[in-house]
Amino acid sequence: MKNIMAKVDRLADLTGDAAKKLAAEIKADIKKLEEKI
Repeated sequence: MKNIMAKVDRLADLTGDAAKKLAAEIKADIKKLEEKI
């Protein structure tokens, strides 16, 4: 899971504000998944 987070952070750095918003949503989804596991 941490690898996914790192990739999301990198995506946000590379592609600007819209991607940062999307990255935050992806992180929130991942956190929800981690809670279920």
